[in-house]
Amino acid sequence: MTRSLRIAPSKQQWHLLLGDERTHAAVTTKGNIRIEKKQSRTWAVIPPHQETLLLHIALGDATVTDAALANVASELPEIPFEKWIEGGPRLWTQEITTKGVRGQDDQPYVIDTITLPFENPYRALFFASGHDFFSNGDAALCTVHGDVWRVSGIDDNLDRIQWTRFATGLFQPLGVKIVDDVVHVVGRDQITRLHDTNRDGETDWYENFNNEAHVTPNPHEYATCLETDSQGNFYFLKGNSESQSKHDGTLLRVSPDGSTLEVFATGFRNANGMSIGPHDEITVAPQEGEWTPGSAVFDVHQGGFYGGMMSHHREQPPTTFEQPICWMPRIEDNSSGGQAWVTSDRWGPLAGQLLHLSYGTCRMFLVLRERV
Repeated sequence: MTRSLRIAPSKQQWHLLLGDERTHAAVTTKGNIRIEKKQSRTWAVIPPHQETLLLHIALGDATVTDAALANVASELPEIPFEKWIEGGPRLWTQEITTKGVRGQDDQPYVIDTITLPFENPYRALFFASGHDFFSNGDAALCTVHGDVWRVSGIDDNLDRIQWTRFATGLFQPLGVKIVDDVVHVVGRDQITRLHDTNRDGETDWYENFNNEAHVTPNPHEYATCLETDSQGNFYFLKGNSESQSKHDGTLLRVSPDGSTLEVFATGFRNANGMSIGPHDEITVAPQEGEWTPGSAVFDVHQGGFYGGMMSHHREQPPTTFEQPICWMPRIEDNSSGGQAWVTSDRWGPLAGQLLHLSYGTCRMFLVLRERV
């Protein structure tokens, strides 16, 4: 197997994982890069460098000699990296439309339905898991199975809703945030920034925006929700992984440029949803279970601990935790979702209020808040 990588200038040393200890590797580059075996793995050690490095790597097992691998690596052609993000012809060209359902205008608050295209030519599954809106009113919707769809025609009538597959192949995406009309989507592995470089309605460049969050095979360790504050920082939640990683059960914050990730708060049991309000108020809703007697909505602050002892991530175990805005009885909400702040005056008396949504009972609640 061969790989060609372009490494930007760096003031620090990097370790690039190539395989386990049985892997044989050869690297050709202008830099002083060495192959090293430690911790039962094979690494390429990349020292600090002032210029962009182009690495050609050849990998094999014990049946391939080091000389043969070195010969393969030295003969790899130059890669025109820029060409691969220019964009090419569309892959998903078939028209997909649905007809929405308008709610009856006989109540102060009614629900319109944007109908999902469960029947489609790609046999794509529509386990919808996150959405956000472009400046022109179109929506971006991600699905658990790895797609992002662009949805247009969301108007007063909903007669012709058009669906375009914008991206695919993502790892369990459960949150979307659009910043300056560029889609960011969070999966279990990373936040991916999706660039439509030739503006034909499909992603041409899947950019790794930040992948510093630790990942384990635990089925509950999903990454969910993607929100931003007034400073442009990104926030998302990590599910529990039986304390296998330092990001187990935490709220994580990523800098606006994607360069750094930090733990913002801890102690959340499999939180499915969160929100950030108009004044950077942060709420998180964990799920009932061990150390969490009921589903709840928490007002979250940096450095706070919110009850899940298996995810406290402190040198000394806490003896107390910050109390929630409210506990949710099981009969009302046995599985909490996200929250949403009403920022429009068109909602009348609910303007400026916090709404909480339930996965388990498919209802929306008004959260009555009092700061004491």
